[in-house]
Formats: sequence, structure tokens, C-alpha cells
Amino acid sequence: MQSIEQWAEKFVVDDDDVEFIVNLLLERETPLTIQEISQILVAQKLETEAQNLEAEYQDTKFYSPAEAYAVGDKVIFPALDFSRGVVTKVRAGDNAEYGEFSVITADFDAGEAREFASEFKQAHKLADEAENGGVALIGHNFDVEAIMHEASDSILDVVEEALQANSDTLVRLAKQWFPRDLMLDVDEGHLNLAEAVLDMFEGGPLPTAEILEHIGGISDSSSESLQNFSMNAALNADKRFDEVGPSGKVLWYLASLEPEAVRHVPAVLQYQPIEVDTSVLDQEALDVVQEISDELSALPLKRGATEGMGPKRNW
Repeated sequence: MQSIEQWAEKFVVDDDDVEFIVNLLLERETPLTIQEISQILVAQKLETEAQNLEAEYQDTKFYSPAEAYAVGDKVIFPALDFSRGVVTKVRAGDNAEYGEFSVITADFDAGEAREFASEFKQAHKLADEAENGGVALIGHNFDVEAIMHEASDSILDVVEEALQANSDTLVRLAKQWFPRDLMLDVDEGHLNLAEAVLDMFEGGPLPTAEILEHIGGISDSSSESLQNFSMNAALNADKRFDEVGPSGKVLWYLASLEPEAVRHVPAVLQYQPIEVDTSVLDQEALDVVQEISDELSALPLKRGATEGMGPKRNW
């Protein structure tokens, strides 16, 4: 039976999957995080796999000693690594200890013929497996929650790489993704009002939702999350606004009212790169470096280390 690790190793996001994601976002009209998209995509793939298995084995029976079979029946044998055989003979069993039962002869692709009990009245482990598993046992018996618990990092990496490769179609802002063509139009009037709101609050910081509330929103028919998403994109592209929130929280500030030390990095804090030979570090040391890494680290960041909105630097 396939393990979660084996399933995750084969996990890919192809063009059809990207189209599915785009259509999903179009249908919901709501930006989704990479975690939400990944869970939905995994569920979609599991459902497709189940449907394909059902179609492939719809005329095939799952072997159980308790069942009766006829010549010509196609039968899957879980104890033989789910090999599939065709019943060629059926005869009466001959063992007084077990009462009346039948014996079938099944021919396999390799030319081998083997005999199996059928119509067997006594309890048997294989009968229980057939009743509780069936065709599903050919693939696996895990679900979305189990996959995301054990293989979340690898799944998210594959999905995110595919979405980033389609940046002409999809936009990522503040950990969320949405089709570029469906983003709401934020005009100069909206931005001027946002500037006035922040100025009224001495520069900020204010969350996007509060800015939208003060300016009356940017659409009467669109969801709050889509309005936030579109407004964030517009504010981020305008030099008048700076995103100053901590990781996971979006807060906007008027750049013109920020202290000089914020707008320009003091000399004492300016980064001077230092060459480091990471090949001399063992895995434990590399793990420590990644744990404390930031956007200037030489090693790749762990997922979520600096993920967030960021002042025009984390997208």
C-alpha cells in the first residue's frame, strides 16, 4: 500500500492543476492562502485518483474467501500485492473440517494459475479486509488532513513554485493569491482618501480594513477580503505608503511622516555582507542558521520565516 511519503514524492502541479486553481479563485472571488489552495488541490487529486481507480476496477471484484465467483470474473488479490487474475475454473471444495465451500482457479498475467477458497463460511482475515477496504486499498487509505500533517512543507513548496511560475496570471499579496485580471480597480481617488485617513491618524499605522471602512470601501458588490487584497496591491505600489506591520499582520503608514531613521537605514545598521563557507557546517549547525535566518541570510529561509506583507520587499 502506498505511504504518504511516497504519495507526496509523486505530487506535481501541472497546467491542468493551475487552471483548476484559477477557476477556483474565479468562482469564489476570494483570495486564498497557499495553505488553503494546497488543501483544496490535494483533496481534488485524491478525489480524481479515487474516481480513476473505480473506473479502472469497476468490472473487477476484490477477493474475499466468503464470496462466490464465476468463470470469467476478474479478481484482485491483496495478499499477492494486489495482482489481478481471471477465474478459469470453479469446483467444490473437499475438506470435511471446513464444511461446504468452493475452490476457484485464477490465471494471472505471468501465466501462473493458483487456487483459492470461495463461498467459505468461516471467519477469515481476508474477508474483513475486503469488506473494510475494497478497491481503496489498491492506492492508500489516507486523507487530506493526514497528508498535510505529514508532508505539508513539500506539498506547499510544489504548489507555491507552480503559482510563482504563473505570476502573469496570479498575484501574491500578504500570503494570499488571486487572479490578476479579477483584482478590483483602485483609482487615484481611493488612494488620495487613504492618504487623508492616515494623515488624520498622524500617519498610522492602520490595518487595510480600517482604511477601507473610513473611505467607504472600493466596491459594493465584492467581498471584504477581495477589497483588502486589491487595496493592499495599490498601496504597495504607491510610494506614499509604507507597510510596517509585523509578520502576518498588514499595517500601513504614511512614508512622509515616518521618522528619518525609518525611511533611511542608519549607517550603524547598514548590512555589510560577510562571506561564509557553509560547506564546513554540519546539518545541526545549518538548522540553527536557518532557524534564526532573515531576508539577508545566505541560506534559503525556512517557510514562513519572513513571510508576510512587508514594506514592498516580501512579495
